[in-house]
Amino acid sequence: MMAQDDAAMPQLQDWEALQAKIFTKWVNQKLMSRHFPTINNVQSDLAKDNTLYNLMCALTDREPPVEKKKPAKMHVKAQVLDDIDKALKFVFDCGIQMKLKPSPENLYSGDFRDVMALVWAIMMKYIKFDEEDGQENLSAKDALLRWLQFHTKDYPQVKVENLTKSFHDGIAFCALIHKFKPGAIDLDSLDPANKAENLQLAMDKAEELFGIEKYLTPADILKLDEKSMLVYCSEYYYHINEQLKRDLAAKRISKLIAFTRENDETKARYVEQGEQLLQRVRTSEELLTGVDVIDNTMAGAKDRLHRFDTYKSEHKRSIVSIHLDMEATYNTLAMRLANHNRPEFVPENSELVLGTLTARIRDLQAKESVESQLHAELNRQTRLLQLDSQHATQAGKIVQWIEDKNQYLAGDFTVTSSGEARKQLKLFDSFVKESKAMQADPVQQLAKISKVLAEEKYERAAEASERESDIKTRFATLDQTAAEKEPVLKDNLARELFKEKVRLDVKVHTETFQSLQAWCAEKSAYATKKETVASVQAAHLQLSVLDALLTEKSDVEKGSVARLNSLGAAIRDAKYETQYSQWVYEDPAAVQKLEEDVQALLSTLEQQAAQKRTVLEDDLAREQERERIDLLVSNHRSQYEQLLAWAAKKIEYLETKETVESSSEAKKQLSKLELYEKEKADTTEGNVASLKAMGNEVRTTEYKTELSQWKYEKPDTLVALESEIDAKWQELDQKAAAKKAVLEDDLARELFAEQTRLMASTHSSSHDNLMSFAALKQKQYAEDIVVNSIADAQFLLSQLDSLEQERKTVQDSMVVSLKQLGKDILGRQYKTAHSSYTYENPAEITGHEAAVDEAFASRASEAAARQSTLQELLAKEERKEELRLEFASLAADFIRMTNDKIAEIGTQDEQKVMHGFSLDEVEAYETTLLSEEQELSNATAARQKEYKAALTEMDSLGVTENAYTKLTSADLDAAQGKLDAAVQARRSFYEQERERHRANDALCKQFADLVVPFEKQVSELMAKVLAASSTEEDQLALVTDNLNNADSVKLDFAAATQLEKSLAERGVESNPYTVLSVEDVQITWDNYMQVLQSRKPYLENVVAYKKYRGISPQQYEEMEQIFHSFDKDDSNSINERELRSCLFSLGEERTKAEIQAYMSQYGTAGNLSFQPFRELMITLLGDAGTPAGVNESFKVIARGRTAVAEEQLAELLSSDDVEYIKATARPAEEEPGYDFPAWIEEVFAR
Repeated sequence: MMAQDDAAMPQLQDWEALQAKIFTKWVNQKLMSRHFPTINNVQSDLAKDNTLYNLMCALTDREPPVEKKKPAKMHVKAQVLDDIDKALKFVFDCGIQMKLKPSPENLYSGDFRDVMALVWAIMMKYIKFDEEDGQENLSAKDALLRWLQFHTKDYPQVKVENLTKSFHDGIAFCALIHKFKPGAIDLDSLDPANKAENLQLAMDKAEELFGIEKYLTPADILKLDEKSMLVYCSEYYYHINEQLKRDLAAKRISKLIAFTRENDETKARYVEQGEQLLQRVRTSEELLTGVDVIDNTMAGAKDRLHRFDTYKSEHKRSIVSIHLDMEATYNTLAMRLANHNRPEFVPENSELVLGTLTARIRDLQAKESVESQLHAELNRQTRLLQLDSQHATQAGKIVQWIEDKNQYLAGDFTVTSSGEARKQLKLFDSFVKESKAMQADPVQQLAKISKVLAEEKYERAAEASERESDIKTRFATLDQTAAEKEPVLKDNLARELFKEKVRLDVKVHTETFQSLQAWCAEKSAYATKKETVASVQAAHLQLSVLDALLTEKSDVEKGSVARLNSLGAAIRDAKYETQYSQWVYEDPAAVQKLEEDVQALLSTLEQQAAQKRTVLEDDLAREQERERIDLLVSNHRSQYEQLLAWAAKKIEYLETKETVESSSEAKKQLSKLELYEKEKADTTEGNVASLKAMGNEVRTTEYKTELSQWKYEKPDTLVALESEIDAKWQELDQKAAAKKAVLEDDLARELFAEQTRLMASTHSSSHDNLMSFAALKQKQYAEDIVVNSIADAQFLLSQLDSLEQERKTVQDSMVVSLKQLGKDILGRQYKTAHSSYTYENPAEITGHEAAVDEAFASRASEAAARQSTLQELLAKEERKEELRLEFASLAADFIRMTNDKIAEIGTQDEQKVMHGFSLDEVEAYETTLLSEEQELSNATAARQKEYKAALTEMDSLGVTENAYTKLTSADLDAAQGKLDAAVQARRSFYEQERERHRANDALCKQFADLVVPFEKQVSELMAKVLAASSTEEDQLALVTDNLNNADSVKLDFAAATQLEKSLAERGVESNPYTVLSVEDVQITWDNYMQVLQSRKPYLENVVAYKKYRGISPQQYEEMEQIFHSFDKDDSNSINERELRSCLFSLGEERTKAEIQAYMSQYGTAGNLSFQPFRELMITLLGDAGTPAGVNESFKVIARGRTAVAEEQLAELLSSDDVEYIKATARPAEEEPGYDFPAWIEEVFAR
């Protein structure tokens, strides 16, 4: 079954019908807000289909708990009632409260009371103003009354106290309309008595202006109850606010269109200005391209300065002016776009982007700073040109010096003595020092200039480098030639020294030969002499002397002869041979001949000694035989005598100890003992027979050789004696043996003593020879020393070395032999049980050796003293030679230095360039000048000190001539005088130039002090004016203040122009204190004034817009009244509840969540003060010039659709605005009208 239709409903009273009509209107409004189907009558249709669900969803934004059922053609009543019951449950679940809840059956049947009660409960839930913790704080009636009262409070003829009678005369409705549309109704002309007319007027205007449907008549108004009036008056609330929103939407769109059009025009103007500026910038860039790039040429420096002057005179002013216009245009546009959240304007031509153009202009302006650099570069090129000239001049001098030295090295260096060789080496050393000095001073000075030219990238630096390279090559060639010549010179000296050494060795060799020759002659005379030898002892003595000769000969052979041979071999082998020269001793055969002669003499001496030994050995043998025979005779006689007195004397003889002091005496005593033994034997065998036999032996014995013969002279005596022998030997047998042992000991001892004495004799002879040698050396060491040259000293030193070598050879051979012999003598000792012996005179041995040691030590000391003296003399001669060469070098260096320094000082024009071209450079050059003067003074003083010290020392050493130079001290003093004069002249000219520059600088500073602060002040003012860091209000105040004070800032251009003229007349091309000209500051001033005058009106508009932002001034002023009317506790703040009430009174219904969001964004600790409140109101009621805000505005006009129809636009917008949208928006695809979301996106993207 279906609910009963309208025809089946009971007849309603008038007020009930009106109430149903009003309630139906309210329900349909809510349904339409969500695009749900509307109803015809709330009484009959509320329970139909899904109307109740749709209404609650529209009011709560909730979805039903179960899927809404689609309407069916046929429903059984039970099913319909069940659906109504579920819908009611959903209603009450949404918080609707009723004391008497309607039943599904009553709703189904359209019970007026239950239906109206349910709708009213729903209205009270969602029309009421606020709720806090579930408690109602302000009813819908009170909220609506407050809104009505608030907007009619300024009309004295209206007093809204309730929702019924207060509106019966129509004046309250007309006042409400007048409040929002002041020109629509002449309120003062209305008469409260004309209720119907007033109500009709209000209804007509409400429909016309706000779209409030005239579904009631004036008479109906008088019949409405309070509930119906509440709903009817809420129509005014909603439609007025809706129309205000539509008007605001239209206003926003119109402003957007105007804003966009103005932006487009501004962009076009910006592009036009940009094209003009770009052309000038390009031209200027061409002019200034590379102007800051130094090409290190004079032509380039002049060209860059010319191009810079062209830019400055023909383009700079226009560029700055147009750029400022563009900057103002752009800043205005940028501010408009930024304030309206629009994208930054970026021209299609990327070259016209302000930042790009500004950067290019800044690049141009940055290059303006090179003006002084351009002048400085021209000055630098001038200075480099002068340095190049100095370089070329100095290089020419060095080349000439090298050529002179090449000729010197190509000269003849033949020498015939070490002295000449030394002189050549000294001259060469002087050349080497001079060459090093040239490379260390002039060449290095040249290198410094070349380095400066290279570092400064001078255009002809390569030529200077080539000159320097040529000089380096020449020096390398010169050094190579010198390197090749130096070993030749050293070879000359080495060869000459070698020759002199060999010749000195030849002299020593000859002297040694002569010494050996004399020695051999002396020894040969001894060897050929025949001494008389009459005893064995004499023979032994002569043989010992001969042995000593042979020992001495051996020593001589090991010493002097070996040295002679070694020296001779060295002389013969001496060969000087290098790649440069060779030499051998001219007469080696003569040296060989001397050695052979010595060998022949020694050989002869050896033969003579051998012959002498043969003779002496024969003498010894003869004397021994004679002694033996004499002994036999004596024994024979002794036997005879003993036999005569045998008995008496034998015991005494055998017991007696004889004194034995010679070997012959010992032998004699032994012979006696042998005789006794014989006698004893003879006694035993027959003494007489023995005696006769001995006598017979004596008589028959004869010594005969080629050299001598001998026979006993008295044989008859022996015969007589033999017959008288008596044998008495037996009693002495025991004592005879003992005596024999003693006598044998005596013999051995005496033989030992005699050998020792012979050794002592040899020791004494060696001592004598060594003392003679030492005496000779003493004489040689004491010879007068005469040294007049290095060669003299070296010759005497070499001679002394040879003498010392000879002395050391003798000392190492003969002295060592002497001491060894002395040691042997003193070490000899004979000792037995019977006797002992040591040499009788040891002091003689030690004395001889001490004398020899003392003599040789004295010779060594004398040699050392002589060597020291010679070395001192050599050092003195060498120092004299060094001083000659040193003075020659120092003098030449001093002359060259003074000439070079005078050349470096140059002419006044050259000095002027070196001073610099600005006061800073000129004054800074004083430090350089002082440094150069001090360095020069120090250098000349140091060189003078050196050469004067050399002269002083030369005088002290007696040097009177100098083969190395003709320069004198007077010549050097004259050179110093010329240099001092040049230095003083340079100083005077510099001081004159410095004063001129100071005068120019003072004038430059006066000009700069006038224009720079002005330029800075204006630039700072300009920067502050153009800065976007402060608010537009502050900017407007600043611009206004600057315009008012412009005259107090303006420069005295006449005075500045006069100063600039004076500088030009004095030839000042560059001002060190500023690059500004009068024209520059004039441009700055004109541009500054232009910016002020164009910026003021723009800022005035911006400030006004920022202040009101789409609301009227009246609305702006009313906000404070509204705020305080809701600030009940006068706390100067409102809370969430008060804010919601306030917004409601203004027709802005907001949810609790929205209110909380506002409080979070604008409030503090749950309270909202006035200024944030005003910002919130402007945001809600103003332009809302955001894409979302404009989109909402279009939706308001299009009534929720996503496309807007032309007719809808025409209702609210001007024809121009409509045509603009038609021309710029594209048609929507899915529904009729224009696609405003796409249009908004496109517009806001511009």
